[in-house]
Amino acid sequence: MTTDKSNRELDVLLYGASGFTGKLTALELERRGLKFAISGRNEGRLQAMKGQLESNPEVLPLDVFDPGPLGKAVSRARVVLTCAGPFADLGKPVQDAALASGTHFVDVTGECHYMLDTYRRDQEARDAGVVLLNAAGFDVVPTDLCAWFACNGVDDVAQVDLAFGTSGAAITRGTMRSALGIMARGGLAYRDGDWVKEAPGRHGRGVPFPAPLGARHVVSVPWGDVVTAPRTTGARTVRVFTVSNLMAGLFLRAAGPMIPFLASSPLGRLMEGWIDGQAEGPSDAERERTRFTIYAESTCSQGMRQFATLEGKDPYGLTAVTASYLSQLLCRPDHGLSGALTPCQVANPEELLEELTKRGVEAMVPSSGGLPD
Repeated sequence: MTTDKSNRELDVLLYGASGFTGKLTALELERRGLKFAISGRNEGRLQAMKGQLESNPEVLPLDVFDPGPLGKAVSRARVVLTCAGPFADLGKPVQDAALASGTHFVDVTGECHYMLDTYRRDQEARDAGVVLLNAAGFDVVPTDLCAWFACNGVDDVAQVDLAFGTSGAAITRGTMRSALGIMARGGLAYRDGDWVKEAPGRHGRGVPFPAPLGARHVVSVPWGDVVTAPRTTGARTVRVFTVSNLMAGLFLRAAGPMIPFLASSPLGRLMEGWIDGQAEGPSDAERERTRFTIYAESTCSQGMRQFATLEGKDPYGLTAVTASYLSQLLCRPDHGLSGALTPCQVANPEELLEELTKRGVEAMVPSSGGLPD
């Protein structure tokens, strides 16, 4: 079934527009000239956000747990883009509304278990003629793109390793809450063609990041790419790593099996209270000085390796750019896509890289099979 979206009055319904990431995304949607409405639970905060926008968007106060008004609002748009997390709690009701109304769904999650739940709705999305797109922000667009280039031209990809490092990073309350939720559900990995439970820190290795980060030790983590990279690349095993010193990595490996218990214990509730007392998100200066480096390495069944790297700054600003760009693509009537897809299945990867380079992302990617130029 394909629902005609050509006569809908809105390009995008932006839910969670008054949160830290939502505000940045609203400004980016406006910059792109899209017609959008802003939505969320707090009307006062939405009205304040509207005052920062020149396009005078409609304000739609909505609760995701009130399906009638939510469904009515979602049906007015070609795309519903939600920035409201934790997505394990707040994502599915918006997906339900999107599927029921034939509206494309986009979010900016990095929560791997929730993303796997979304992927399992692939046939529902195809039947409804809509796209379900998780992780349209910093999680996981740059890493998904880096993985695609590392595998480009490689036959029979056996494994993809992805690693990232950041400097000067400050994160939002929403990111902290999502991370706590991931820890409570335990680790997740993609191994030998299947998603399996795996404690954080089980694997470690060295990675030759480009300068100035340089060679670093990294440890495995349950990042969203364990769900997206297998579909983007066809790899039979995917591992995601983050920079850690050797001693911290050993501690994480020893403590990893206990993390779900600790996250759901009174200690986890104390963490929730501590998160509530933190700043909503990084300042403009903190965003500007936050740098990231991504390394992706593919290994084919014959043992040949190929790699790619991406470097940039301001992950939250980049989230607004990529989520808006991918939503804009889905507003086009001729894209012909449906199903639970990854960023590199929605966008042409080379065009997506071009979009990122406009925002200061630097890449070293193979021009064809073999080693990068």
